[in-house]
Amino acid sequence: MTLKFTNDLQKFFITEQKDADSVEFSVNLENLDLITKEISLFFQAGDWLFLDGDLGSGKTTFVKNLLENWYSSEKGSSPTFSILNIFQLSNSRNNIEKIVHLDLYRIKNGNELFFLGLENEFSLKNSFCIFEWPYNIEIEEYNSFFKITGCQRPKRIFEISIELGEQNNSRLYCIKKINL
Repeated sequence: MTLKFTNDLQKFFITEQKDADSVEFSVNLENLDLITKEISLFFQAGDWLFLDGDLGSGKTTFVKNLLENWYSSEKGSSPTFSILNIFQLSNSRNNIEKIVHLDLYRIKNGNELFFLGLENEFSLKNSFCIFEWPYNIEIEEYNSFFKITGCQRPKRIFEISIELGEQNNSRLYCIKKINL
């Protein structure tokens, strides 16, 4: 990992600009742990992360690497069928003590959010929420969820788009800030 990459990440995460900037990079999957280690330093409790990408692009693998970097005693797994996995962190970093990992692949509309009890998880100040397939729910439906439940909105939301690279074991990542 180069110093320029670290400086670009630091500049990206620290600046207050919304929707205006992004960081793009290519990763050989053998080095994914180095990238997630670097990125995990900048996430904070109360943040949300939207992971967007095709089936098999590596969204759950990315989450597994994040959990390892946050010293989770549990190994991450895909919540495709359970929809929701929660991981407790014993060695808190950036005040993050709980990871709420959602896979919205099977969600058909935003009304289904009301049946998951998420308002309790979203309102915890020490949680970090990760969404796979976040755009299966319309932005207006997220806003409706917040309005109806009265639960706390995330401090910041980041999106990481993952695409298959030209080489078999490479991925293209684009990180940007978004607003709901």
